[in-house]
Amino acid sequence: HEREHDHEISELAAKHAEEMEKLRAELKEEQRHLLDELRQQMAATHRAEHEQAQLQSQTLHSLELEALRLTLNNMHTSQLELTQTNLRKEKETALMELREM
Repeated sequence: HEREHDHEISELAAKHAEEMEKLRAELKEEQRHLLDELRQQMAATHRAEHEQAQLQSQTLHSLELEALRLTLNNMHTSQLELTQTNLRKEKETALMELREM
């Protein structure tokens, strides 16, 4: 009777060990799967942050170019106004000289 009892205990222990091993394997697989997902999410986040930084850099560059364009445009306008003023003064001087003749 005791031998039968020992045999049952031995079988239960073997079954228990087998189930524990199966659970360990399942947990390991689940952990691997979750780690893979986490790695993919981190890579996607990294790519998105990199794209965002590139976009900000391009936007900044575009704004700097636009600021330069506007500055040059203003300088050109000022130069034209100055030339116009000088021509007007020269014309007035020439007219005064003609009147004095």
